[in-house]
Amino acid sequence: SSFEQLVRWAALAMMALSALTVLAVPVLRRRRKDLPRPFRLWAYPGPTVVYLAGVLTVLTAEVWAHPTDAVVALLVVAVGWAVYRGGWARLRSASARTP
Repeated sequence: SSFEQLVRWAALAMMALSALTVLAVPVLRRRRKDLPRPFRLWAYPGPTVVYLAGVLTVLTAEVWAHPTDAVVALLVVAVGWAVYRGGWARLRSASARTP
């Protein structure tokens, strides 16, 4: 049904975005070693790897089972990213022009 597809699209998009958010932590820690670490994670980066492996497993299973829905979810995320980047660039250029 269309409600099930909508829920599947939202779930796939949320899982992909949560995986990217979790993946950003080790990237930020490598790129910005000078930033303070407000907390320490026990067994780091173990929990990050376990979470990403789990999400990747679920995403792979969903893509295998429902490839069309996965493409739609990926397109929604891609369009959202493009809108975000376009808006951010416009905001930065507007603030650069303001005296």
